Order: sequence, then structure tokens, then C-alpha cells
Amino acid sequence: MSIQFRLVGAPFAGTKKVPNAGVRARNAPLPTLVFESLWTQSFRSLKLDADKWMRGSNGAVNAVILVNWARKNKTVRGTVELYTRRGSIPQQTEV
Repeated sequence: MSIQFRLVGAPFAGTKKVPNAGVRARNAPLPTLVFESLWTQSFRSLKLDADKWMRGSNGAVNAVILVNWARKNKTVRGTVELYTRRGSIPQQTEV
């Protein structure tokens, strides 16, 4: 998904975001599920992306999945973090 989305919720209203991948219903303004991966960003930046999606979507984004990839020698490993909404409050769950 290389579609650019404009967030609508404060304090991120007007911020433009392009997820690594996402799922959205036809004609929905924002995806309901967002995937962000670490290959090109710091993990701190990735967590900020999750916060922007969750808080800036006014409830449209229900979950953000972060994947932190690391390569050591010839092995690739990943850490997954899931951010979901409990009521209106985003919550982090390590998977």
C-alpha cells in the first residue's frame, strides 16, 4: 500500500503518513489495520508512527503492528509489537 493518508485527529491533524502496508475498507478514508517495519527507521521513530496512527486517526485505525527487523551474521530476526485500541486509549502488547 503506497497510498498517502492525511491524519485528522489532534495533535497530528494534517500529518501525512504512508504505511508499509495496511488494510482498509473500500472508500474508507484511513486503514483500519496498519503495518510498519523497521528496515528504514529507528525503533523510537517506529513507535512514534504507531502513536500517530492511533491518535491521529480519530478511532479509524484499530491496530498497528510494528516489526523490528535485525540481521546478525546470516540470520534475520524480528520483534513484533501490537498496538490496539481499548476504548479510546491505544495499548501496546508485545507478541
